[in-house]
Amino acid sequence: MSQTGFQFHARRREIFEFAFEMAEKNHLYITGVEWFPEFKHSIICDIDQAVDDIKIRKIILSRNIPDTAASDYDFSVQNKGNLSIRPGREADGKIMESDIGCVADRAVDQLWIKMINEYKEKMLKGAWGVNPSNGARCFYKNHYYTENAKKACKDGYTLCAAAGNCVFEILD
Repeated sequence: MSQTGFQFHARRREIFEFAFEMAEKNHLYITGVEWFPEFKHSIICDIDQAVDDIKIRKIILSRNIPDTAASDYDFSVQNKGNLSIRPGREADGKIMESDIGCVADRAVDQLWIKMINEYKEKMLKGAWGVNPSNGARCFYKNHYYTENAKKACKDGYTLCAAAGNCVFEILD
Protein backbone atom coordinates (compact mmCIF):
# COMPACT_ATOMS: atom_id res chain seq x y z
CA MET A 1 0.00 0.00 0.00
CA SER A 2 1.24 3.52 -0.75
CA GLN A 3 -0.02 6.97 0.10
CA THR A 4 0.74 10.62 -0.39
CA GLY A 5 -0.77 13.89 0.76
CA PHE A 6 -0.54 16.85 3.09
CA GLN A 7 -2.59 19.13 5.34
CA PHE A 8 -3.13 22.84 4.72
CA HIS A 9 -5.32 25.85 5.38
CA ALA A 10 -7.37 27.36 2.55
CA ARG A 11 -10.74 28.98 2.04
CA ARG A 12 -13.50 26.58 1.02
CA ARG A 13 -14.15 28.29 -2.33
CA GLU A 14 -10.52 28.10 -3.43
CA ILE A 15 -10.38 24.38 -2.62
CA PHE A 16 -13.38 23.76 -4.87
CA GLU A 17 -11.90 26.04 -7.55
CA PHE A 18 -8.72 23.96 -7.52
CA ALA A 19 -10.71 20.72 -7.78
CA PHE A 20 -12.81 22.02 -10.69
CA GLU A 21 -9.73 23.41 -12.47
CA MET A 22 -7.92 20.06 -12.17
CA ALA A 23 -11.01 18.10 -13.21
CA GLU A 24 -11.47 20.20 -16.33
CA LYS A 25 -7.78 20.17 -17.22
CA ASN A 26 -7.44 16.39 -16.76
CA HIS A 27 -10.94 15.21 -17.77
CA LEU A 28 -11.81 13.93 -14.28
CA TYR A 29 -15.04 13.36 -12.36
CA ILE A 30 -15.70 15.29 -9.15
CA THR A 31 -17.79 13.55 -6.53
CA GLY A 32 -19.09 15.27 -3.42
CA VAL A 33 -19.43 13.11 -0.31
CA GLU A 34 -21.79 13.85 2.58
CA TRP A 35 -21.51 12.04 5.92
CA PHE A 36 -24.46 13.46 7.87
CA PRO A 37 -27.36 13.13 8.40
CA GLU A 38 -26.88 10.12 6.12
CA PHE A 39 -24.09 9.03 3.83
CA LYS A 40 -24.48 9.99 0.19
CA HIS A 41 -22.31 10.84 -2.77
CA SER A 42 -22.99 12.41 -6.14
CA ILE A 43 -21.18 13.89 -9.11
CA ILE A 44 -20.72 17.66 -8.70
CA CYS A 45 -21.36 19.86 -11.73
CA ASP A 46 -22.02 23.31 -10.23
CA ILE A 47 -19.17 24.88 -8.27
CA ASP A 48 -21.30 27.59 -6.62
CA GLN A 49 -23.85 25.08 -5.38
CA ALA A 50 -21.08 22.77 -4.11
CA VAL A 51 -19.24 25.54 -2.23
CA ASP A 52 -22.47 26.58 -0.50
CA ASP A 53 -23.45 23.01 0.41
CA ILE A 54 -21.79 22.67 3.82
CA LYS A 55 -22.86 19.01 3.99
CA ILE A 56 -20.18 18.15 1.39
CA ARG A 57 -17.32 17.03 3.62
CA LYS A 58 -15.10 15.31 1.05
CA ILE A 59 -14.35 15.75 -2.64
CA ILE A 60 -13.16 12.82 -4.74
CA LEU A 61 -11.40 13.32 -8.07
CA SER A 62 -11.42 10.22 -10.26
CA ARG A 63 -10.72 9.11 -13.80
CA ASN A 64 -13.97 7.08 -13.85
CA ILE A 65 -17.42 7.46 -12.32
CA PRO A 66 -16.99 6.16 -8.75
CA ASP A 67 -18.65 2.93 -7.65
CA THR A 68 -21.69 3.39 -5.43
CA ALA A 69 -21.63 2.45 -1.76
CA ALA A 70 -23.81 2.58 1.35
CA SER A 71 -21.18 4.00 3.73
CA ASP A 72 -18.08 6.18 3.63
CA TYR A 73 -15.94 3.18 4.56
CA ASP A 74 -17.34 1.07 1.70
CA PHE A 75 -17.05 4.02 -0.68
CA SER A 76 -13.39 4.53 0.29
CA VAL A 77 -12.56 0.84 -0.12
CA GLN A 78 -14.38 0.47 -3.45
CA ASN A 79 -12.84 3.65 -4.83
CA LYS A 80 -9.34 3.35 -3.37
CA GLY A 81 -6.70 5.06 -5.45
CA ASN A 82 -8.69 8.20 -6.23
CA LEU A 83 -7.62 11.65 -5.05
CA SER A 84 -9.43 12.77 -1.90
CA ILE A 85 -9.78 16.35 -0.64
CA ARG A 86 -11.38 17.13 2.71
CA PRO A 87 -12.12 20.86 2.91
CA GLY A 88 -11.93 22.13 6.47
CA ARG A 89 -15.06 23.68 7.92
CA GLU A 90 -15.25 27.44 7.77
CA ALA A 91 -17.61 29.03 10.30
CA ASP A 92 -17.75 31.31 13.33
CA GLY A 93 -14.50 33.06 12.43
CA LYS A 94 -12.58 29.79 12.19
CA ILE A 95 -11.00 27.94 9.29
CA MET A 96 -10.29 24.29 10.04
CA GLU A 97 -7.34 22.48 8.49
CA SER A 98 -7.96 20.70 5.17
CA ASP A 99 -6.17 17.79 3.59
CA ILE A 100 -5.53 16.31 0.17
CA GLY A 101 -4.18 12.87 -0.55
CA CYS A 102 -4.46 9.39 -1.93
CA VAL A 103 -4.17 5.86 -0.58
CA ALA A 104 -3.59 3.14 -3.17
CA ASP A 105 -3.06 -0.61 -3.13
CA ARG A 106 -0.05 -0.24 -5.39
CA ALA A 107 1.75 2.91 -6.51
CA VAL A 108 -0.11 6.20 -6.26
CA ASP A 109 -1.27 7.45 -9.68
CA GLN A 110 1.34 9.88 -11.03
CA LEU A 111 -1.43 12.33 -11.97
CA TRP A 112 -2.44 12.63 -8.31
CA ILE A 113 1.19 13.21 -7.29
CA LYS A 114 1.53 15.88 -9.97
CA MET A 115 -1.70 17.60 -8.87
CA ILE A 116 -0.75 17.51 -5.17
CA ASN A 117 2.68 18.97 -5.94
CA GLU A 118 1.16 21.63 -8.17
CA TYR A 119 -1.23 22.66 -5.39
CA LYS A 120 1.57 22.67 -2.83
CA GLU A 121 3.72 24.90 -5.06
CA LYS A 122 0.97 27.54 -5.08
CA MET A 123 0.99 27.73 -1.29
CA LEU A 124 2.96 29.58 1.32
CA LYS A 125 4.44 27.76 4.29
CA GLY A 126 5.60 28.31 7.83
CA ALA A 127 3.34 29.10 10.80
CA TRP A 128 3.40 29.13 14.58
CA GLY A 129 1.39 26.41 16.27
CA VAL A 130 -0.01 27.74 19.53
CA ASN A 131 -1.69 25.93 22.40
CA PRO A 132 -4.33 28.46 23.52
CA SER A 133 -4.62 26.78 26.94
CA ASN A 134 -1.06 27.48 28.05
CA GLY A 135 0.45 29.69 25.34
CA ALA A 136 3.10 27.14 24.31
CA ARG A 137 4.38 27.85 20.79
CA CYS A 138 6.25 25.88 18.17
CA PHE A 139 7.22 26.94 14.64
CA TYR A 140 6.12 24.54 11.89
CA LYS A 141 8.24 25.34 8.85
CA ASN A 142 6.21 22.99 6.63
CA HIS A 143 2.71 24.13 7.57
CA TYR A 144 1.04 25.01 4.25
CA TYR A 145 -1.59 27.69 3.63
CA THR A 146 -2.88 29.78 0.77
CA GLU A 147 -2.56 33.52 0.36
CA ASN A 148 -6.33 33.79 1.01
CA ALA A 149 -6.00 31.86 4.28
CA LYS A 150 -3.22 34.24 5.31
CA LYS A 151 -5.43 37.21 4.47
CA ALA A 152 -8.32 35.70 6.44
CA CYS A 153 -5.96 35.21 9.40
CA LYS A 154 -4.94 38.88 9.19
CA ASP A 155 -8.65 39.80 9.04
CA GLY A 156 -9.31 38.02 12.33
CA TYR A 157 -10.06 34.42 11.35
CA THR A 158 -8.48 31.71 13.48
CA LEU A 159 -6.68 28.91 11.67
CA CYS A 160 -7.47 25.72 13.63
CA ALA A 161 -5.86 22.30 13.50
CA ALA A 162 -7.95 19.44 12.15
CA ALA A 163 -7.92 17.83 15.61
CA GLY A 164 -7.13 19.09 19.09
CA ASN A 165 -7.10 22.68 20.23
CA CYS A 166 -3.95 23.96 18.49
CA VAL A 167 -4.29 27.14 16.44
CA PHE A 168 -1.88 28.53 13.87
CA GLU A 169 -0.54 32.07 13.66
CA ILE A 170 1.02 33.46 10.51
CA LEU A 171 3.53 36.24 11.01
CA ASP A 172 5.20 38.26 8.28
